[in-house]
Amino acid sequence: MMYWSHLKKTALLGTTKMPLQLEPLPEPIRKALANEKNTEDIFLKASSMTLLYEKAGTMHEKVTFPTQAFSDTETFEYCSKNIHAIWKGFLNEEKVNPYLVEYLLLQCTQHQLIVQDTLIVPILNKFFSKFRSKLHPIIGKKGLWLTQFNPDWKDRVLVDDVWTEGKPSARKLYFSNLRKEKPQEGLALLDASWSSETGKDLKDFLNELIHHLSSQDLDFLDKVYEELAQIKKPKDITSDTLKIILRLKLGIYGCDWANKVAALIKPLLPKYLESNEKSKEVAEFWEETKIRENLGLESVSPFRGVSDELYWISETLTYLHPQYLIDYFDNDIQKLVQKFVEKPESILLNSFTKSLKLATPEQIDIFLSNSDFSKYDWLDLVQFLSLERQEALLMKSDAINLNILKDFVLLNPHQAYSTKFSKFILSVLASVIIHPQNYYTLMYEYDLMNALGRCLSTQLLKQLDNYPEPIQTDAHKNMWTRSVVAPLKSSLYYKEMIQSEFIQKL
Repeated sequence: MMYWSHLKKTALLGTTKMPLQLEPLPEPIRKALANEKNTEDIFLKASSMTLLYEKAGTMHEKVTFPTQAFSDTETFEYCSKNIHAIWKGFLNEEKVNPYLVEYLLLQCTQHQLIVQDTLIVPILNKFFSKFRSKLHPIIGKKGLWLTQFNPDWKDRVLVDDVWTEGKPSARKLYFSNLRKEKPQEGLALLDASWSSETGKDLKDFLNELIHHLSSQDLDFLDKVYEELAQIKKPKDITSDTLKIILRLKLGIYGCDWANKVAALIKPLLPKYLESNEKSKEVAEFWEETKIRENLGLESVSPFRGVSDELYWISETLTYLHPQYLIDYFDNDIQKLVQKFVEKPESILLNSFTKSLKLATPEQIDIFLSNSDFSKYDWLDLVQFLSLERQEALLMKSDAINLNILKDFVLLNPHQAYSTKFSKFILSVLASVIIHPQNYYTLMYEYDLMNALGRCLSTQLLKQLDNYPEPIQTDAHKNMWTRSVVAPLKSSLYYKEMIQSEFIQKL
């Protein structure tokens, strides 16, 4: 710091109109400043050069390289020239469609193909932050070996065993996915570890049992409930867990607890389903049965215009298996829907809709087919149906607008729509453009258009240049080309290339 101290001192001298003293500075710096006349310029340049001079040789961090070079042999086949060209195309795209990248990743992974060595680093640089460990299968052993040299390529989320070593959020996601895909394996996993889980983790895991809830879960729920109920001074989280178990048991058709609650609730339904009369007094039976306390319902209705009793009934129906209410209407779901639709503002319809996730796909299909499903929690229900039935329901409805379309497409942006449904979506997009208030909307729907580029049939490539019937004016035609044709054409072109490469292997 000797030179730097001298500069500060000479700067003070310079403010008194005396020349800067450069002699103590290193010779290279003196020579570089020899032709400078302005005192301020000399000081500023001398300062920056001196700082770098003193730091020279100390600024670079040491990088430790492994002593052993890469020697593993790749066991997977390299991608074909066509797939190589698609990867290069994605790398050259400024705004690449992430859904198509993931589609190509999936295809390469399923067919055990890895990318050529020259693409490993560019792919890691461009796509690691988005796809992380999903890239591991396609970069091969050499790519995995390379990731150790760049901190940005290290997936710190990965652990050998998510369930035993992962963070709470990762464990919850892992268990949730396992429960949805393999419900009995999920139950067995939780059964083996529940006694060692924290109160919060156990509560979170139990909430995930709602997926594919069945009578096979009853013994486990009874066991946990009996043990927790024996705690003399339970913590709040333990009390909450007991209430969750009772709610779950309401969703198991035929169990004693569900049968008991259903028998108590049914006599209260006629006044809400068969007349306009509304209860203004709190029914005594709620106090006698303690159902409200057992399920953790609020003591006072939080909804304006909804009585306490109606609130308690509706919340109970949310957890109660829908078959009990279907039985109430003699298994006539259409009659049930008709009765509810007479009071579309009824909180009971929303409650029944939420409980339908425990029904069979056939029952859900009948319900959605006989109601204006777009007004309720249809998005949670429609995913239980086959894609064919989903498409049929949307094409049947007259209420499909941009928001409903977005919700449906982005619910699962990895579907493969039929050509008929793809054409229907184009008609919806056209209706959006010709609406005065929505004219510019599609210009900013990047995620929706990317997802459609993954989902729509490639048969539309031949039809995109033909304007839909509603598109008549030049302004609408220009907006159609800019907002719909341009993004979809590019995406569907790539999708067609991917499909043509893998179609023979699928």
